[in-house]
Amino acid sequence: MRARFAADASAGIGSTGAFGECQLVSTTPVAWNQETGMGTPQERFADFAGSCQAPFQWDGRPWSDALTALPLQGQSTITVSVALEKSSGRWLTFSPPALVECASQLQLDGTVTLDLPEGNVAHQRPFTLTASNWQLPSTLTAPLDEQDFGSWVSIRMLDQVAAFSGAANVSPVALACSGQVLLGYRRSQEGGSAAVGPLATWSTSNCSAGAEAIDIQQPWKGVDIATAISLAFGQKTTSGTWSDGTTTTLTLTTSLPTSTACADLPSFGDVPVTIPVDVVASTADGRVRGLAGRGSIRVTVYVPQSDILRLELSFGTDLVCASRADSLAYGGADCATVRQVSAQLDVNTEPINSIAKVVFAFLVYERQSSK
Repeated sequence: MRARFAADASAGIGSTGAFGECQLVSTTPVAWNQETGMGTPQERFADFAGSCQAPFQWDGRPWSDALTALPLQGQSTITVSVALEKSSGRWLTFSPPALVECASQLQLDGTVTLDLPEGNVAHQRPFTLTASNWQLPSTLTAPLDEQDFGSWVSIRMLDQVAAFSGAANVSPVALACSGQVLLGYRRSQEGGSAAVGPLATWSTSNCSAGAEAIDIQQPWKGVDIATAISLAFGQKTTSGTWSDGTTTTLTLTTSLPTSTACADLPSFGDVPVTIPVDVVASTADGRVRGLAGRGSIRVTVYVPQSDILRLELSFGTDLVCASRADSLAYGGADCATVRQVSAQLDVNTEPINSIAKVVFAFLVYERQSSK
């Protein structure tokens, strides 16, 4: 059983396109401080160099169908050291240049070492950083071999015919001490299958690899994010229609539990900033009564003009009937016949001074059914 509330004041337009292959035309050496169409290598890549320490943790449980990790879980402290080969800068041009993905590129090589007290995760692993006018690197990526998983964790594939791969993603050390160890496997037999995902992470903040922690109570890139969130979502009432045709109004209240947010790196162009938010929602018809929980707001900041392009709120929670006599914040469900309700609220604002689209959806699980 599904119930959906929607208030929509906008329409979306999608497009698709086909791209050709890029052919490398020339490679020109570039000095560390030499100007190019992407600035100097120093301007684009210097933030990756340096060292830092952060709490490190790993968890092999999500990989239980593909491999055995011993110990299955653990934590430690990681030391990250990144060295850039300043003399390796180069400018690459491609054909046809009219295609966005065939734009010229600025590249630089380096090595990364990841140390734990238990042993190395990676020792001077090579990587290449690439910047173009349509993409700047938010992390460096270095390959990992099977022997890198031995001193701190032992990895054994359950399927001996599966191909194993590993990599480390590391944020620019000068901006954020964060990263992750990725695992991947590919099975060619029985129709083939593949998977990739994190085994371990480290961070000195709550931000993941490729993001930096910022204080939204202070202007960031010339933008007052906290005020924009308050105006857009602080307390709003909007009209809408449920999927059964009945109309009502939704009252939405949000508050910020912390002033810390995570801004995607690099801080250039359209930059998404993710902020945790406490949400309370109710509808005038009583179908939703004080539904509350922790969600997140994604603010897209256009850095060149210190402007906010859009704000998007996302909130989801599971409401479980403790007994048949229990009542839920979603009044459309009777615990006598329902065991659980999954709620999802998505609100988009564009422009930011008005709610453009609201979708409030509920998935009801009946006691006598798997639906």
